[in-house]
Amino acid sequence: MKRILAVGLVIIFSLSAVGCSPIENNLDKRLIIQGIGIDLEADEYKITVMYMDTADPVGEGDVKSSFAEGSGLSVLDALTDTANKTGREPLYGQCAFIVLGGGLIKNGISEPLEFFTDYYEFHPNINIFSSESSADKVMRAENMSVRLMQDFADTEASTGKTISSTLNEVYAALSSGRTSAVTSLIDIKDKKIFVNGAAAFDGDKAGAILSSEQCMATLLLCGDAKSVWDIFQSDEGGNINYSLSGCKSKINVSTSGGIEFDIAVNTHASAYGTESSARLESKIKSRIKTLCESTIEQLLKKKRLDVFNLERTLYSKDYGYYKTLENPKQAVVLSRVNVITDIELQR
Repeated sequence: MKRILAVGLVIIFSLSAVGCSPIENNLDKRLIIQGIGIDLEADEYKITVMYMDTADPVGEGDVKSSFAEGSGLSVLDALTDTANKTGREPLYGQCAFIVLGGGLIKNGISEPLEFFTDYYEFHPNINIFSSESSADKVMRAENMSVRLMQDFADTEASTGKTISSTLNEVYAALSSGRTSAVTSLIDIKDKKIFVNGAAAFDGDKAGAILSSEQCMATLLLCGDAKSVWDIFQSDEGGNINYSLSGCKSKINVSTSGGIEFDIAVNTHASAYGTESSARLESKIKSRIKTLCESTIEQLLKKKRLDVFNLERTLYSKDYGYYKTLENPKQAVVLSRVNVITDIELQR
């Protein structure tokens, strides 16, 4: 009996050893994905992944990044092809960002993003970027890194020069249809990438490119601005350099005589200049009001893109009236929009 028990214990320990074998647990056998670029070429998805090169460490606790690519008729096929070419089992839980290439944003982003929202390993707060160039070029830029892409996403909060969006935010905008999705726009020059405004979507296709100034105005109008930095030329010559903080906005809507929106922007300003406080405050107020009004004119009135959440505001504040509209989107485009700015210059 003791002999049988001893044999059984040997078998159990042997099986346990197999289950925890180094072959199963070696990180160099896994494809730990840090970022994904997606292009659409000739009706096929092309995937470029940046992954941790755990087989070639560069220092204590550090690893280099390597790249792999694949293609297929679906995003899943392309990712599977990419993983198969590396001979490693993919891990998507560390993926920090997705770059949508120029061909993809022109043809529609709903299908690939739907895959990522449905696949359990991808976090809903993954940062989403767009590019007019190919995602493959962006991914292989000389300065590409996970840290840099996070810095790009943080640009919204630090300077207001772009509009950052997560997977969850973009897909929610596409699904509701009551607001335009917006993503940070990545450009490339001399093999290096940089943030160059944002991309606004008409449905799931790129509808307009927002300049850094339009990003700033949009964030102020939506109440999403954290900290804004701007510089402009004074009428008397010379530049006025200022920053905004404590930014708030409020949208009121009236439907008694047609749809009319009043957007009140309230913020504190710090400025650098030789003019009097009253003149500086007046010029900054005029600057912000002009930027906001021109951004509304260009994006809402001309491009028919509601990046300001006006339709969603009408839907939530006067649902009864909203239900009577045959074409709410058209009604919002034709609405009157007034911008009221309240700027307090801090000394």
